[in-house]
Amino acid sequence: MTPYASPLKLFEYLALGKAVLAPRVPNIMEILSDGDNALLFDVDSDESFAAALGRLADDAALRRHLAERARATIGEMGLTWRGNAQRVAAMAGALRAGQPAAAAAARATTRPGLS
Repeated sequence: MTPYASPLKLFEYLALGKAVLAPRVPNIMEILSDGDNALLFDVDSDESFAAALGRLADDAALRRHLAERARATIGEMGLTWRGNAQRVAAMAGALRAGQPAAAAAARATTRPGLS
């Protein structure tokens, strides 16, 4: 994996409401929060991966919590094609108006009814 990527599989797992085990790297941490919607492990530590995997395998309540929060993340962050289109449209509108595009995209993400 490249240092910065947005793996499509991650969004598929979230949309399906699956408990996610993922590496603790900046691009993944933009979407996932350890213990909330995923378990994150240190990419340089086999022990970290094994511990997180064992914890996930042994704790049904944790799996259910992570799965529920994973699915909710899609709506909360607007991680849909419609949400993506709204962010792009907001950025284009901001650029046309001479405003910062990033701020417009962030506002579009937090609007109700995004998905």
